[in-house]
Amino acid sequence: RVWAFIEMLRLGLGYFGNLAERVPWLMGFWMLTLFPQPVIQMWFMLVQGLAGWFVLPIEVWLSVGMQVIYLAELVVSYRANKRLVAKAAADFHLQPIDPAYDSADAL
Repeated sequence: RVWAFIEMLRLGLGYFGNLAERVPWLMGFWMLTLFPQPVIQMWFMLVQGLAGWFVLPIEVWLSVGMQVIYLAELVVSYRANKRLVAKAAADFHLQPIDPAYDSADAL
């Protein structure tokens, strides 16, 4: 149940953060992708077999596939965050310092 909630929260932060171009939401997605998900998949992939539980080979391969997907998500989301921060910084520098300032009055 906790994993399902975290996964819904993680995907929602990524989707809506990307649509609205909100850096904190995308960083929340990135952090939730970085911490709990790969650790849980590593548990499924490695520790269950070492603990003596019966593990099917397909479970291991699915966990490897999920790790590859998480790695791709981390790379793509890092690049998206980097571009979004650069765009937000450029937009910030384009804003006038004084809201009462009008460029037509300066000419």
